[in-house]
Amino acid sequence: MATEQILTWTYSTSTSSKAALVFQTTDLAASAVTSGPVLRIFNYDGFPDGSGTILDATAVGDNVIFTLNVPTPGIYDVKVSYKQYVPRGIMQSAVNTTNIGAPVDEFLATGVAYAQSDLGNVNFSSAGNYQVKFTVVGKNAGSTGYAISFDAITLTPQ
Repeated sequence: MATEQILTWTYSTSTSSKAALVFQTTDLAASAVTSGPVLRIFNYDGFPDGSGTILDATAVGDNVIFTLNVPTPGIYDVKVSYKQYVPRGIMQSAVNTTNIGAPVDEFLATGVAYAQSDLGNVNFSSAGNYQVKFTVVGKNAGSTGYAISFDAITLTPQ
């Protein structure tokens, strides 16, 4: 029988595995800031965890800001998931006031659907808090409203 001593030990993490950071908007709702409309949690069976958030927007310019804590600097692919439905608006996304991706139209003429939009790559130059803002920029001609919904904001290291 042998006795071994561990004299030094190092633990490190790496983004080489490309593990995504998933921010559930239901977890961010309490600290979110809106331009005025209510941001509320709602249930939808199509979301992987069964619930998400909705900004009860009524006009162009209405917005919500979620604060994400990014633990490791780097370039991340940013995606947002949401529920498509008739009374939805078109939103523009921004990180720290810089627009990212094309506007996303959450309108769906019939029924409902879970959807995810890829907003593109963002360089998070340092670890820390970043504001992700979603602003209503319009609505589809067939839409009956301006509300925008969210399930998760996903950051995948590149």
